[in-house]
Amino acid sequence: MTVKENTKTKIIKASMKLIQQRGFNGFSFSDVAEIVGIKKASIFYYFSQKEELVSAVLSYYSKDFFVRLNTNSSDNNLENILNNYCELYANNLKNDNCICLCSMLALESFGLGKQLITLVNDFFKQNIKWISDQLLNFGFSEKTSHSIAQHFFIAVQGTQLIAKNCCNSDYFMQNMKNEIKNIVNKYEN
Repeated sequence: MTVKENTKTKIIKASMKLIQQRGFNGFSFSDVAEIVGIKKASIFYYFSQKEELVSAVLSYYSKDFFVRLNTNSSDNNLENILNNYCELYANNLKNDNCICLCSMLALESFGLGKQLITLVNDFFKQNIKWISDQLLNFGFSEKTSHSIAQHFFIAVQGTQLIAKNCCNSDYFMQNMKNEIKNIVNKYEN
């Protein structure tokens, strides 16, 4: 027996997809209502303004991302852990050529309120910390793990933008595998 999604969750998921495809300024409550199959006014029952909706979307996306990430990180192989991490980003690209929700929002930070910018930055910081923690678990020093984690995360962000622009989801993993090999080589040496 499957559990039927409630309207609020449907609104959040539809908004998430729209943001990943079009950005913050590229969707409206009308677009969400059409996808969910409800009246636009019904969205206001759950979210009084667009920023409130996007804040809920960010919370949902971040929680889901880290649950999936931590589910796939019990491997004792650094290469597999980093590949699984990159797969979460690759899946966005494979799914209608979307990029990470926070990456898309960061591209429009000029039009976002302070709260949303903070939430996006928190997601990025959590990513870097997670990568750094994995490297620490494999014996990298704290300073080295943080430096490598920052570089790796920057590579993830830039590579997904290029892959999206080229409409080539394979480009992302092909290039990230090279980045991962460089990290693994540092670990093995």
